[in-house]
Amino acid sequence: MSKGKLIIFVLIISGVILTACAGSTSLASEGSESNDTQVPIAIAESKIISDGNLVPREYLDLAFAAGGEVAEVLVAEGDSLDTGDVIARMSGRERLESSIAGANPELEAAQQELLAAQLAHEALFDDLPQAQTLALEAVTNAKDVQRTAERRLRNLNSSADQADIDEATATVILAEDALEKAQDAYEPYENKNENNLVRANLLARMAGAQSRYDDAVRRLNNLQGVIGDDFDLAQAEAELEIADARLEQAQSDFEELQDGP
Repeated sequence: MSKGKLIIFVLIISGVILTACAGSTSLASEGSESNDTQVPIAIAESKIISDGNLVPREYLDLAFAAGGEVAEVLVAEGDSLDTGDVIARMSGRERLESSIAGANPELEAAQQELLAAQLAHEALFDDLPQAQTLALEAVTNAKDVQRTAERRLRNLNSSADQADIDEATATVILAEDALEKAQDAYEPYENKNENNLVRANLLARMAGAQSRYDDAVRRLNNLQGVIGDDFDLAQAEAELEIADARLEQAQSDFEELQDGP
């Protein structure tokens, strides 16, 4: 085939192909226009709004024990820290140290008062067994005084015989010996503080011994007819009332010591 004929043949084939494509495009357009459905655009009537904060994965809140202004920052961003490292200092340190120094004398005084109270507390418990023993003795002595007063009043209302006089004489001797022993026991504590429990109990013991001795002497004198009957009777009644009151007080003191200081 010659070159001229080949060119004409290619042009004819190209025209046929273009004509076929144009027809197919026209048919496809017609089919699309007849089958496609228009979808309306939907617009939402509400909006969803969400807030958030962007934070680091690891962080630590730092604060001073007291309020004030930061005077100095000792670290920079990105520095590595160990436990106990100082990172900043507050202003007003001198004023704080001055306040602490001013409070030290008051603290020392309070500590001294506390120490004195602790020593007094220990002394109370150290003296407790002896105080309880002396209190029990005081109860026993008060009962003896009461019985003596009752016996004296009873004797005043009846005639005395020699047996009563002999018993009264022996009672005077024993009461005098007990009084001397009580005085000897009290003597080492005579100059102690008045609030000392041992001193107070020894003093009460001596006073009780003195009272019993005086009662014994008065009873003997009464039996021997040294004192007048009318005066002696009134005195015996009064002494019995006093003995009853002392016994009640001694029993109360003993019961209180049983519970401790």
